[in-house]
Amino acid sequence: MSDFNLLVRVRNARIVKHMRLVGFENVSVLCRHSGMADSLVGQLLNWKRSPVYRGRFTKTACRLADALRCLPEDLWPEHVIDYAAPDKPAEVEVSMCDVAVSLSAAVPDAHLALEHQELAEKALSVCSPRKRHVIRLLFGMDGQPEMTRIEVAETLGISNSRVNQIYHHELRRMKGAIYRTGVRPEDATLLFGGAA
Repeated sequence: MSDFNLLVRVRNARIVKHMRLVGFENVSVLCRHSGMADSLVGQLLNWKRSPVYRGRFTKTACRLADALRCLPEDLWPEHVIDYAAPDKPAEVEVSMCDVAVSLSAAVPDAHLALEHQELAEKALSVCSPRKRHVIRLLFGMDGQPEMTRIEVAETLGISNSRVNQIYHHELRRMKGAIYRTGVRPEDATLLFGGAA
């Protein structure tokens, strides 16, 4: 006999991450701000609608990316574009032991975390000290919690659009620096979450 029934829903974590970075607490706020229909954004968020039609990003996908101040490729990298979620959420029966084993497996080992930290430091070395500080605040480095772009702008006394410019420009530079060290693109994507 199992202890729990888990209901598993598939969501695009990249969209959720960008929503938080920009300062939208939920889909309704994002839709009110962007003028997009809740249902369309919900379909993209829950993988019910493809962001691509005839090899190009749809207008809806582009509008969503614009509202989140990123590129469509940041929200849907090549390797996930064709993914389609199941029609119904999956329901799984599990025991407390299964949950404990799953949680322990989900925590990365210290070596992997150290490897990512070293990669991040190499990438940050190409940034000026001020821009490095902005990136560290956005990604919650140095033991600090992640901050939204709005919070970073208020903390540093600069505009939200300037934080957005720094974010996109510096992440592209940092990815380039990492690629030049011979790291595979998918490893850099793990580090930066597909951003920029």
